[in-house]
Amino acid sequence: MAWRRTPPAPRRTAPARPSLRPDRLTVLLNGYSERRLPLLRAVVGAYATHPLVLTVVVLLWCNPSTPDRLLCGAAGGFPPGVTLRHAASASLNARFLLWPCDIRTAAVADDDVLPDAAALSFAFAAWQQHSVGRTGAGPLIGFFPRSHYLDLARGRWAYAGPQPGRSRSMVLTKFMLLRADLLHKYSCSPELAAACAVWTGSTTVRTSS
Repeated sequence: MAWRRTPPAPRRTAPARPSLRPDRLTVLLNGYSERRLPLLRAVVGAYATHPLVLTVVVLLWCNPSTPDRLLCGAAGGFPPGVTLRHAASASLNARFLLWPCDIRTAAVADDDVLPDAAALSFAFAAWQQHSVGRTGAGPLIGFFPRSHYLDLARGRWAYAGPQPGRSRSMVLTKFMLLRADLLHKYSCSPELAAACAVWTGSTTVRTSS
């Protein structure tokens, strides 16, 4: 298992599409709470042994105050092919950095979410099905849908859990599958810099349900 105190700069160029593997996933697992460290071995191990997961699981620890010795102790039981990166910032944007990989699809997940093997396979099959023939951004597939709506009382947009008569229009990043180059576009495109700035320094998002 590889371990690094400060993540290197994310790649600034999107990988060439013909070279990407359409049949495998890279899991970008995000952790913050030290109370969940004892559970990480099971979570990381389950992802690493799934047949669809390329032998790369990136565990990005986004709590800069966690002592290195504590992380090193937890990482001792991780299987080969797992890379642990201790982020220098708690920004929510860290989960969308595109680390070097040779796959087409990334799974962004929180450390408290572990879909069973069948559910992960189903999600990937759905992603492949809805990606056929698409040249645009492609679909987002996940287990935590939300709906956006205009809150007339507050005069602003809001989002909530699925409700009758309201279509589902977004997916929470607790677990989602997406095309890897979308991570590059979000993190590195000048036109999305303002969107990234909204979450810089943020570690939590309030939701209504």
